Amino acid sequence: MQNYIQQIEERGYCVVAQAYTEEQVQQSLKLTRLLYEKGSTLVSERVPYLNQNHPLVYNLQAKDWYFIDLLFSSVTLSDLLRHFLNDPWNKAIPADKPNYILRSYTARSSNDAMPLHIDSFIPYPGPHVIILQCAMVLEDQSSHNGCTVVVPGSHLSGHYASQEAY
Repeated sequence: MQNYIQQIEERGYCVVAQAYTEEQVQQSLKLTRLLYEKGSTLVSERVPYLNQNHPLVYNLQAKDWYFIDLLFSSVTLSDLLRHFLNDPWNKAIPADKPNYILRSYTARSSNDAMPLHIDSFIPYPGPHVIILQCAMVLEDQSSHNGCTVVVPGSHLSGHYASQEAY
């Protein structure tokens, strides 16, 4: 666990391989596709630029309890989220329980590569973690279909992503 924490602090990310079983990945993909088919015609015209023209399902936590169970079924992921995001001043919730805000839980499949961007919206180089993004990869990814790209150390830059960082 300490190794993951150190990687996040130094590089801005870590990879937790095999955080989920193959059965969990397949069930997640199946349910996500079902939810997409069910609601694909309901997508707002005000979809953010980076999500336009890509299959996506917003607010998975509100669509099926399975996704909440999935999020907390990985002990490593749960421990990392609590370590970085729990509010140390909130004494009403025990420290071994999550007390942070789940801002977004979105399933997204890309049709092509995305421009570099930051998901926190604010290039904040301060000493406190204000957002932790988790990517659960359910399909094969490549640089051509929009795989997640991380620029090591960019979390400390205080600048918006530059496309030259590719």
